[in-house]
Amino acid sequence: MFELLKELRVAVVEPMELRIDNQAAIGQLERETTSALDKHVNVPLKFSRHHYTARTVQPVYVKTAWNLADMLTKAVSAPKDAEHWGLLGVH
Repeated sequence: MFELLKELRVAVVEPMELRIDNQAAIGQLERETTSALDKHVNVPLKFSRHHYTARTVQPVYVKTAWNLADMLTKAVSAPKDAEHWGLLGVH
């Protein structure tokens, strides 16, 4: 992904902030081992952990209310959707 962005001449600051509204998910990235309960997310977790240990991404906790990715991944109310667009600078 970083190579593609660089080829497109998009400025990439490393480590890239990975904003997460789930502290347990951040803990999974920081732990070097996985448990039997983590098997359903094994491949994505390994991918994310690889980039975490390579220091190309840095997980940062954000409150759910400020997680702009929610507008793309969850059903949110119209006022919340408008608020997210506003935070992105789209009016």
